[in-house]
Amino acid sequence: DGVNDAPALKKADVGIAVEGATDAARAASDLVLTEPGLSVIVDAIVIARCIFQRMKNYVIYRVACTFQLLLFFFVAVFAFHPRQYDAAHQLLPGHPNVYPLPTADLGSGPGGGDSACSAVQCSYSDIGDFGSGTDDSTTCGGVQCSYGFRMSDAEVGLAIPSTFNLPVVALVVIVILNDATIISIAYDHVVPSPLPERWNLPALFLVAGWIGLVACGSSLLLLHWALSSEDPGSPIRRMGVRESLSYGQVVAMMYLKISLSDWWTIFAARTQSFFFTRAPSKIVFAAASVATLASTGLAVKWPFPAERYDERADLDAQEPDSQLIGLGLEHVLFTWAFTLVWFLIQDVCKVLLYKLLYAFDVSGIRTEAEANAARRAKNEAILGKQPSKRGARAGGGGARRKARRGEMQLAEMPLEVELEV
Repeated sequence: DGVNDAPALKKADVGIAVEGATDAARAASDLVLTEPGLSVIVDAIVIARCIFQRMKNYVIYRVACTFQLLLFFFVAVFAFHPRQYDAAHQLLPGHPNVYPLPTADLGSGPGGGDSACSAVQCSYSDIGDFGSGTDDSTTCGGVQCSYGFRMSDAEVGLAIPSTFNLPVVALVVIVILNDATIISIAYDHVVPSPLPERWNLPALFLVAGWIGLVACGSSLLLLHWALSSEDPGSPIRRMGVRESLSYGQVVAMMYLKISLSDWWTIFAARTQSFFFTRAPSKIVFAAASVATLASTGLAVKWPFPAERYDERADLDAQEPDSQLIGLGLEHVLFTWAFTLVWFLIQDVCKVLLYKLLYAFDVSGIRTEAEANAARRAKNEAILGKQPSKRGARAGGGGARRKARRGEMQLAEMPLEVELEV
């Protein structure tokens, strides 16, 4: 606070001038306190550590969501072939499902009317697998198309894609709602660490990757169940879902599952223990709830224009984008229940991973925790012997109350340097 302190304030990493300090001390310091007492320093430390906790939660959540999305689509494209499922379903009892080819709106084709239908039938049977010269999923005889999947009116005439994918607009919606949920982390309830913080990137990415891996595994499992739903003996049918899924509903179910996993992962990423050990803030809960309801509504009633059978695209051997058909109530409830069960499994796996990281001292996580615990015990012992020195330096009733509050908070933090000075 005096002129003689100016050189030390200038040399210090963080020089702090107290309220009423000389102009020289103020000029040499990094921080200037405007009120009596030192508890504002504790407030700054607490706020800074809260910000750090939110940054860690953000990184874990962001990496986990990105890992889930990228790994899911990478595996789904190479490992899941809807046409093979469709061919297998055609061999089931009571199959294939036969539908008349839509011809009423085919004004763009050459000749129109019956001639357009005839042209489509020939091209469809000849082209089959979009230029491959085979027809292993959809065949048209006369004015009829046969499928292994149950198809809605909007899907009849469209070929089952060779690989699984979501419509581009669905991915855009997921990303937009995901970003809105991420922003809410800045307002989350966190517990400031009683010890100095540092980045432990190996442990951070291990946890984030593990959370994303569990979510991705559950999505791939549901994709297999959904593609197999035409079989009465498939898991999804044995669990109470009476109506099979059309291929467009399979796409809608996976859109809903991926969305729910993304929004709910925020509750697992924000704690090292079980998700219910610390309540989220109202803003975080509201953001996740709005995203959940919005994605559920979109899965029930998809508002964007749907792909329709087009003769010209068929003749040009163009594979259309994936169709998304609204889900029924039982499909939505099953997806919610499935995602909720796997969220609980995801949270348990996260807790077990933290225990393993601590047990094997990965990236020094246990060594650091034990060293910090020893520092904390030492500081508490020092504070126990000197309970009144800091409080006596603050003047005024309000300042003394702030000093006492700061002393209680300081007791939870490593203050060896401050106490020694």
